[in-house]
Amino acid sequence: MSIIFFFYLFFCEIMVNNNIVDLNKNNNTVDTVNNGNSANNINNSNNVNEIKIAKKFEFFDVTADIGFTAYGLSLTEGFQNAANALFEVITDTNLVNVEVLKDIEIKSEDLISLLYDFLEELLFLHETEFLLFSEFNVKDIKQITENNEDFFILNATVGGEAIDWNKHQQKAEVKAITFHQMNVFKNNNVWNLKAILDL
Repeated sequence: MSIIFFFYLFFCEIMVNNNIVDLNKNNNTVDTVNNGNSANNINNSNNVNEIKIAKKFEFFDVTADIGFTAYGLSLTEGFQNAANALFEVITDTNLVNVEVLKDIEIKSEDLISLLYDFLEELLFLHETEFLLFSEFNVKDIKQITENNEDFFILNATVGGEAIDWNKHQQKAEVKAITFHQMNVFKNNNVWNLKAILDL
C-alpha cells in the first residue's frame, strides 16, 4: 500500500511540475482572459509558468447527432478548440496540411451567437470551397458598443487544404450547426463551449 501511495505522490509531482490541469478535478487554474470588454493578448504564451488544459474537447452522444464540449483557459483558446472539434468530426485533422489560409471576422450580439456564427462560417467554407481545416488561430475576441448596443467581434485565421478523399479520412458529414443546448460559460476558470452538430 505504501508503494502505491509513493507512486501516487510521484505522479502528482510530475503533473504539478508540468503544469497540467485535469478538467475532471476541481483545480484552481490561472485564467488568462481579461475581465473587461476585450479579450486582447490572451494568446500570449510568453509566460514561463503557462498552464495547459488536459484535453481540448470531448464528444457526447445525441440521438442522430453528435455534441462536443471544447475547453480553454482563455476564450480564444476555447473557440480554437471548438473549431478543431468540428473538423475532427469530419476528418482526421492530423492528415490535413496547411496549404490555404483564410481570414475570418465574425460580429455577433452575444458569445453563444458568436460561437454559432464562427462554426457556421467554417462549415460554409468547407462546403462551398471544398476545404478541410486543421489549424485555428483566433487572434482576439473583443466586446464593442455601437449605437448603445453591445457586440462581440472575433478575428481569426484558419489553415487547411482542398479536400482529397484519397488522402483524407472521411468520417461524418456535418449538415448544420444547431443552437440546441449551445452554451458558452466559465467553470473553475476554464471556458466551456458546448455545441451540437446535425449529421
